[in-house]
Amino acid sequence: MSDFLSQRLKSARIFRGLSMANLESLTDHKIKTSTISRYEKGEIKPSPENLLVLSEALQFKPTYFSKPISINVQNVEYRKKSILTKKKTNEIEERVKNRVERYIEIEDILNIRRPFVNPIDNMVIQKDEDIEDAVDRLLQKWDLGFNPLPNVLNQLEEREIKVLEVEEDQRFEGLAMKVNNDIPVVVVNRSFTIEKRRFNALHELGHIVLSFKGYSARKKEKACHRFAGAMLFPRDCVFKEFGTTKRTNIHIGELKAVNKFYGISCQAALFRAVDLNIMPYHQLRKYYMTIFNNNRVEDGLSQYKAEEKSHRLEQLVTRAESLGLIGSNKAAEILNISVEDYLNIGSVDIEQRQDQYSLLSAFNSYYNDAEDDYSDVELKEINPDYEGWRYLQSRISPA
Repeated sequence: MSDFLSQRLKSARIFRGLSMANLESLTDHKIKTSTISRYEKGEIKPSPENLLVLSEALQFKPTYFSKPISINVQNVEYRKKSILTKKKTNEIEERVKNRVERYIEIEDILNIRRPFVNPIDNMVIQKDEDIEDAVDRLLQKWDLGFNPLPNVLNQLEEREIKVLEVEEDQRFEGLAMKVNNDIPVVVVNRSFTIEKRRFNALHELGHIVLSFKGYSARKKEKACHRFAGAMLFPRDCVFKEFGTTKRTNIHIGELKAVNKFYGISCQAALFRAVDLNIMPYHQLRKYYMTIFNNNRVEDGLSQYKAEEKSHRLEQLVTRAESLGLIGSNKAAEILNISVEDYLNIGSVDIEQRQDQYSLLSAFNSYYNDAEDDYSDVELKEINPDYEGWRYLQSRISPA
């Protein structure tokens, strides 16, 4: 047991949101609180039998407790309205460290680790109007154009920003932080509507990419709100949808259409009209006295139905398995799920399996015929889904 790390036990316990007494209960009182405390302080080490009991109680593999810890959290930016206990704060930070650690592991296996690059790090926000220019440049640098943003969480992760979703009281909206000084992380609360989750994720992105001069903490919060709204509903799109002339009223039908197309709440869309001086701020009051009175979640108004979830970690793991770099057991470990659950990721019904096998057989036949004439590079060009074909080869058998 010389390789047991006491910090790992404490991290796993906090990750699960457990006190030492809770953990004792989960072990059916086989391991007492006082013993757990001594384990975590490094005074003694658990026997192999007790380590197995702890592993099962905490739902971590025994090997987890011997991995060196190389993850540190810095620069945590909590939202002004967030109300979290110290216990909950520690739990979220441990969950962030755990996710980033798993990300780093699979990226190293695939040799695709890339640093986060802030495309607007040389821009300084000195007045609120500067945010519009910052958003325009960011959208251009990230090749997003001025179209509706699909799956915001996935967009962030594709650009080396790690995302963690948690289920918390709605007084917690989200946070931004750095891990190991150079890995940005966004945490969002999945208990909100899809529009709110998209907005909150981009608000936290604002804390990561914007540089302010002369802004108070409160003013930064408002600026990040404007940044999030502008990312979802850019300046030119607002002028296209609402016009450029002054207005005292925007019809609810216009707001619902914008919500459905851009994935932004009706309320946030109204604030974009105010941001760009299309409508005066004081006109918002009538909307909150009528349309949004006791309906801040916009029940019956919101219609945005697209998916808002990151699949990147899962995609990287299945890619590594399809390339033969890891096995199913390791894949499940990185995703922190059971092997059975991991195998179900690739499960398909019998009709799908037949269709996929037909495609696989057809390409296999072509591949065998062409093997002597074409290099792997050329075969990848012939079959754009080359890696997917390799994956099917390993996972699908004839029906």
